[in-house]
This record gives sequence, C-alpha cells and structure tokens, in this order.
Amino acid sequence: ALQGLAKKAPPTMGQYLAGLWCETLVVGLNWSAVDPENHLRPKEWRAPTWSWASVMGPLYTDSLDREKSSRMPSIKVIDAKTTSKGTDPTGELSSGELLIRGRGVKMQVVHGSGSDRTGSFYGSYRGPSLSLLHGNEALERSNEVFRTSWDYAIAAPGPDHVPDGSEVIMVKILEEVHNLGTLLRESLIGSRFPVESSWLILQSNKHEPEAFERLGIVLGITFANASEFFFIYM
Repeated sequence: ALQGLAKKAPPTMGQYLAGLWCETLVVGLNWSAVDPENHLRPKEWRAPTWSWASVMGPLYTDSLDREKSSRMPSIKVIDAKTTSKGTDPTGELSSGELLIRGRGVKMQVVHGSGSDRTGSFYGSYRGPSLSLLHGNEALERSNEVFRTSWDYAIAAPGPDHVPDGSEVIMVKILEEVHNLGTLLRESLIGSRFPVESSWLILQSNKHEPEAFERLGIVLGITFANASEFFFIYM
C-alpha cells in the first residue's frame, strides 16, 4: 500500500528515499517509536536506520502541515541516496546512505534511570538514559529534555544491544517555534517550551566505524557551542 502511495506522490516531493522524500527529508527524519520497549529491528536489513522502515512497530511521524510559526532545519543534507534491488525505486532496497553536516554533542548511554545514579542525566520516559561525557566543557544546558525516545529496545540482549556506557552523539536536526495557539493546545498534554529542538541519537557503526547509525531521538534540549560533525548514516 505504501509503495502504491509513493508512486502517486507529486514530483515536487523529489526523490523517494526509503519511505521519506528528498524535499522534506529533514522533517521526515523527525520520527519516533510509540513503544520502544516492544520495537525491534528486523533480522534481515530492509532500510537504513535513518528511515522509519528500519524498525518494526507503530511510530509517530512529523506532520508536514502542522500549524507552526517556524520550523528551521539545523542540518545540511550533503547527499542522500538509496539503491533498489530491482528497477522500481519504491521497491525493496539493497542499500542506503545519508551524508549530513550538523552540530552534535557527545553523550553516554546509561542503563537504568537517573534517579539511582550520580551525574548529570537527562530524563527518559522508558529505557536507558543519557549522560554527558566527562571533560566536554564546551557544553551548556539551556533547558531539560522532556522526551527521549529510543527506536527499539536497545538494552535487550541480541545483535543490536547497546551496552551500558556506550558513547553516542546527539545531532540537532530541527528547531520548531510554536505559535501561541499551538502552545496553548499542547500545554494540555505536557508541552512546556515555546521552542523545541529535535536531536538524533547516533552511534558508530559496528561494521564500519567511520559511519553512524541511528538509535533514537531526543526532543526539547538545546546545547550552545556544540561541535560540528560530518556523518554518514548506513
């Protein structure tokens, strides 16, 4: 069904990229898992980790027509491409990659909640938390995280397990400024900030250390003086 919809999309959407579209790619990256503890990655590769198609389970996706006064990309897409197994660009894939330039901060994965550990931690609804790496003095916290969402159960045993203490990098992809009406409506369901930032959680790929894979997303945190990075998603 999704394949059929992709074929009917207007040309203005640009190239089809593993369930996302070239012209709206940055907003398309702003997806999250509904219930990460019950999400899995498929046993056989089917999509790059920057695509929602790389996980199994229900998802939240960012609407392209939401009422927002401002939505500003925080990354520059240098290149994006996918390779199909056959001649149909909306069919099954054999590979995909994304090269971006953006700013990021180094973090550590901490299994367990921040309440039973020491240090500076940023909250998570469920599953592991994130902690600042020691010695990174360039970072300044301007507000707290109110949502950390992993793409799948990263603490569960298996080939995609992420060990306690693993180094990750958070890359800011999007900043949104809510208009007053939206802010008033969303305050009823827990939104606290007129400006929200979206940060992808990335980890070095086990098989190709110079490349990165997506592990999740964080909403609502801002760091000043974040370092500039280049990434290739696999």
